[in-house]
Amino acid sequence: MFEERNEIILAEKTDIQEGSTNPNHQLLSLCEQNIREECNGVYIKKARTLFDIGFYDHAVLEYWNRAMTDLKDKLTVYGLEHFPGELNLKIKTREDLDNNAKDIRIIEACHLLGIIDGEALVFLKHCLNVRNNFSAAHDTDSPIDPIEAINLIKNCVKYVLQRDVPSPAMTITDLLKYLQTSTFEVEHFEEIVKDQSTKVVESFARRVFNEYIDPQTTKEYRDNLKSVIGIVWGMLGDEVKSELGQKLMQLKLEDEVDKSLYAMDFLIQVQGVKFIPMAVRKHIFTKKAKELLEAHTGANNFYTEVTHAKELEALGFIVPEESLETYVKAIIFSYTGNPWGNSRGASPYVQAMIANLSTKGIEILLDKLETDTSYAWHFSSGRPIKRFKEVLDILQGKSNLLPKHKAKIDYLLKVKSLRTHFSTIIEQ
Repeated sequence: MFEERNEIILAEKTDIQEGSTNPNHQLLSLCEQNIREECNGVYIKKARTLFDIGFYDHAVLEYWNRAMTDLKDKLTVYGLEHFPGELNLKIKTREDLDNNAKDIRIIEACHLLGIIDGEALVFLKHCLNVRNNFSAAHDTDSPIDPIEAINLIKNCVKYVLQRDVPSPAMTITDLLKYLQTSTFEVEHFEEIVKDQSTKVVESFARRVFNEYIDPQTTKEYRDNLKSVIGIVWGMLGDEVKSELGQKLMQLKLEDEVDKSLYAMDFLIQVQGVKFIPMAVRKHIFTKKAKELLEAHTGANNFYTEVTHAKELEALGFIVPEESLETYVKAIIFSYTGNPWGNSRGASPYVQAMIANLSTKGIEILLDKLETDTSYAWHFSSGRPIKRFKEVLDILQGKSNLLPKHKAKIDYLLKVKSLRTHFSTIIEQ
């Protein structure tokens, strides 16, 4: 039927009103209700008229053109200086967008900058394919039907015309300069960053990391960086987090001592130790656990244990298996103390580590209680035994216990004399 029409004849007002009872027209009206006010205009009016008289192939082209205009407007507002370089287009002005960028590149650029999401990318690419093959944009033997036309229009509205214009992007240099000003406020920074694209945030995170680990960075500037790195870290994907964790290993291999220390502090601040490569992470956990053990057996241990317990707990609870034996011993000995008591300052940190012990960590503890006489000697006096019962109570409530672990813990809690129990192990 469409092939017989050689020209577009605009409908009379009465014709359009009669068509308004058509279900397809009603669906179109529902879609149009969500269009942003500033997007309504000549394109939409013309598109609606064309749809009402049955020229669906021309109607979808008008809706599509309005959606593309809106995406170009959004790119311009966001800042054409941020136009993705990987698309290999020289875009400096709005005219460049109109003259040099095909629709597919406009869509891809918006996705790369975070103006549209992955779902929108998929559906808009599909719409572009329909537009190119079944609309008035090109000659076709199979004009678009009204159902497919409604679907394309719905997607233009849903993914473009109803979505707000993005905030202008800030350059990374501008963001870093702001962090060094006396007017810097965390709340304002968070408002700025939340509207930036993933690409900008990732690049900014890398720069922040480099600024943070630079020994020449002033204390005031590093303190400001420290106040925002958690915000930025929370916006990153695991790939970039792993990339930053990998940098710590590179710094250690290059013997960059000061930078390594600051990099470690950065990852601790954002609770990102788990993203450090295992080859480095196991040595960090083992070293910190040994330091806590040495403090426990050293002079003035009630005081010296605090710093080491705090630093060990700050590494997080995902402990490399190679470090577990030393780790478990350190936190159990610190928590249960000695015949004179325990470090109250260290206690909250080691209690948190005990409460978060992995299944493997619990297994190592229960095994060492029977096979390692240093544990038996440790629990040969009253105060450590009393605190050990608290450890068993903590472990008993954990959800990651295997049946054999639960049985062993229940047994130890029912033992009439733990001192006698451990004395027997020493005598074996």
